[in-house]
Amino acid sequence: MTSIFLEEITRDGNTVVENEELMRQACENNEKAVLIVSLHLGGFEAGSRMRDIRKFYAVFRNQKNKKINDLMTKWREEGGLNSLPLHDSDNLRKAINEKSIIALASDHYGKDVDVKFFGRETTGVAGPVLLSMKHKIPIVLAYAVFDGDVIRVKNKKIIEIEKQEKLKETMRYNMQKIYHEFEEIIREYPEQYMWQHKRWRNKKK
Repeated sequence: MTSIFLEEITRDGNTVVENEELMRQACENNEKAVLIVSLHLGGFEAGSRMRDIRKFYAVFRNQKNKKINDLMTKWREEGGLNSLPLHDSDNLRKAINEKSIIALASDHYGKDVDVKFFGRETTGVAGPVLLSMKHKIPIVLAYAVFDGDVIRVKNKKIIEIEKQEKLKETMRYNMQKIYHEFEEIIREYPEQYMWQHKRWRNKKK
């Protein structure tokens, strides 16, 4: 868990941001947020090192234990990572309307759209695509990996939203593109992928 040591691991060269110019490009001429779409891999919270570019947020599910939740929020904030509780639409909207960066780990199970993940049918979230379209804000695919004694935050590409005939199909098509990117990253760093939940579930009829 990187939350506990986030302040330490994101200073003094412990975290290196690669392709920073891509993130700065996404921020140019943009008065609102830039979204990061990412996955549960390596030291993914260390993306907060980009707080030097803009105020950095990430969306998290609240822990059931309030004391643990408050501790994790505190540790993250000390490392420049501001927590946005999942489903807190008011605070998410406020963050979007700031000049900020908002990270969304989007590889978890969801019920928004049908996708294939490593060749198996499942369902996933569509939040990144929907938020990008609704608020006209860019999406950057980024992730963080452990490399010896450092964490490397890799800004890989700007995701271009390709519109389809219907909104639902647009969300599905573009999230599938993102899932293909996730697969490529996981294949490169399989030992660092940490999603432990049951990712492929039977879809409800």
